[in-house]
Amino acid sequence: MSKKTGQRKSHKLDRNKSSLEAANPAAPERASSPTGLKPRISYKNALILITLCSIILAGLTIFQYGPAIGWMEGILYGLLYGVMIWGVFFIALFFFRWLRKKQGL
Repeated sequence: MSKKTGQRKSHKLDRNKSSLEAANPAAPERASSPTGLKPRISYKNALILITLCSIILAGLTIFQYGPAIGWMEGILYGLLYGVMIWGVFFIALFFFRWLRKKQGL
């Protein structure tokens, strides 16, 4: 702070930052994300996509295994494969959240 005016002197980097924000109006939107990057699809759309994929994979597995090994066992395998997609999704989600927290981003 300056003794005469009681105001803080602006630093060279502060001025550069404000000029960059004025030149790029999308910069404040990116700053809201911890990594500064926007996701390709929203969380809601990702859940819809994973739901569709798990249902399709479960149905395809039941259709393939049903006549060969029996319908009850085919249904169990189909449900298992459908749930495994959700397991992979949640393991990846928790891992990357933990990794972001660990890096302090």
